[in-house]
Amino acid sequence: MSVLSAVLLFASTLAGLASETAQPLVPVPSGAEVWLQEERSDRIPGLGLVQRYRFVMPSLAARVPPVDETTFDDVVPPDMLDEHLEAPLTPEEQAELDELLGGFSIEAVPEVDQGETLPPEPEAAPLPSELSPPDPGPDPAPGDAGTDMAAEPDWIEDESPLPAAPDILMQDPIHRDIVWLCENFVLPRIAHLEQLPAQVVISLASAPGPFGSFDPDIVQIFEGFSIPASRSHCVWEPL
Repeated sequence: MSVLSAVLLFASTLAGLASETAQPLVPVPSGAEVWLQEERSDRIPGLGLVQRYRFVMPSLAARVPPVDETTFDDVVPPDMLDEHLEAPLTPEEQAELDELLGGFSIEAVPEVDQGETLPPEPEAAPLPSELSPPDPGPDPAPGDAGTDMAAEPDWIEDESPLPAAPDILMQDPIHRDIVWLCENFVLPRIAHLEQLPAQVVISLASAPGPFGSFDPDIVQIFEGFSIPASRSHCVWEPL
């Protein structure tokens, strides 16, 4: 390759990078740099019109917690794996087990002849629903000390926070940014469409790439929304 060809190739590469980064930025609540890479309209059989908005957030990889790729076998001790439990005990392990049991042995249940009568089974305890309600006793006289206010159980005073709802747990770390993009960027564009989309899909990627491709070095997040007939807001729907 000549020097002139190398210079032209380098210049074209810089021009391509400049065209990608020259996209107008979209402000989001997190303050991250976001720009629109592509807008697509697809018709899916059985679903209808699907509007796709593919955004790029270069800092996405740093904002999403990394996935722990440690396998289960690397975490669980070898003596707790099924392969180890299925192996028979060695004579040394059997002797150690017998010593721990201290002479305790489990005998097999003797077989019962057909003509032998089994002892009657003990009577089962009554169920709580079969018990008669307790006697409430006489009503306390008004004004008695300690009877004006019933003592509350301890569990009523426990105001520990409840776990997050399932829909909250399914949201990604930058869910607010994607909702903001739907309500402030997508809705104004949908208002001019003749047909209301059956679904809106917003994606964020850490780097631009062709639609439908998979790159392990690029972090991608997808969120789905439905738009009511009024086109006034976005309804988040987990994909």
